[in-house]
Amino acid sequence: VFLVRDELKQVAVKIFPFRLREREGSNAAEMKDRNKKLSHEWTFLQSRINELNHPALVRIRDYFQYEEHDETSEVASYAVLYMDYWPTNLKSWVDQQFSRNRHTKARKFAVLTSLAEQLQRLKDDRNLLVVDLKLGNILVRETGNSALALAITDFGGISRAGSSSVKRVESTVQYLAPELHEDAQWEIDETALVYSFGLIAFYVLEGREVFQDSGSEEPTYLALRKRGPDWNTENAAVEDDLRTIVTRCLAQQREARYATFAELAQSLREARQLRYRGPALYCDLHTAGLAMRM
Repeated sequence: VFLVRDELKQVAVKIFPFRLREREGSNAAEMKDRNKKLSHEWTFLQSRINELNHPALVRIRDYFQYEEHDETSEVASYAVLYMDYWPTNLKSWVDQQFSRNRHTKARKFAVLTSLAEQLQRLKDDRNLLVVDLKLGNILVRETGNSALALAITDFGGISRAGSSSVKRVESTVQYLAPELHEDAQWEIDETALVYSFGLIAFYVLEGREVFQDSGSEEPTYLALRKRGPDWNTENAAVEDDLRTIVTRCLAQQREARYATFAELAQSLREARQLRYRGPALYCDLHTAGLAMRM
C-alpha cells in the first residue's frame, strides 16, 4: 500500500498480484490453486463493489487491472485500488494512546462500542462479515474534538454471512476461535468472530497481546483454555465491567459467548450507561462515515 498525494488531496494505492504467469513444466493443479487464492480479493471486489460501499469499510475511489508485459516476471496481472487514506491502524493508535497516557476508560469504551456497532451494521445492511478480523485490518482516524472514526480494510477478508466459500485460510490463525482450530467443518460466523473481537478488545484495554509471554509457541486459544486472559491486576476494579464483557467474548465454548455483534454492542452500551449515566461519549461511526463521504 502506497500513499499518493498532491497539494489538494492524498489517497492510498493498494497494488497486489492476482494472477501468476504459467511456466513450461509448472504444475497446472498447483498453479490453479495458487491463482485461486491470489484472485479471491479481486474477484470478490469486482462482483460486490456496490455492497462494499459502506461506512464500515474504507471507501474505494477507483480500481483497475494491470497486465504485466515483462515475460520474465512471475506475476502476470496486478489489481490496483485507489482508496481513502487513513493515517494509522488500531494497534498503532492504541500504542500511541498508552505512550501518551491518553487512553482513558471512556476512550476504550468508545473504540470497542463503535467497532461492535460497525460490524453489526455491516452484517445488517449488507449481510457481510469481516472474517479476517484483526488489529491490523482496522484503521483509525480522529475527526476532531477527540471523536474517532474506524474503517475496515483488506477486502479479501470479507465474505457474505453463511457463505460456504468461507475458508480458514482467509483468516489469520492467531485470531481464529477454538472451534475453527478443532473442526474444519465450522464456518466463520458471528459467534466465532466475537472471539476475534475479544482478542482485539484485550489489546485495546491492555495495550498488549493476551499473554505477556510472547515468545511462547503455544496457540493462543490453548493458552486461554488453560489459564484464561492474563489481565493486569492494577486496573481490575476500574475496568471490571469491560473485562467481564471481553472475557465472555473469549469463552472457549461457543454457547457462552455473545451470539451476535448486535448482542455484544448492546452489552457494551448498557455497561457504558451504568458507568457514566450520560450522553454517549463515542462517535456514531455510521453517521461520521456518511458525513466524511459527503
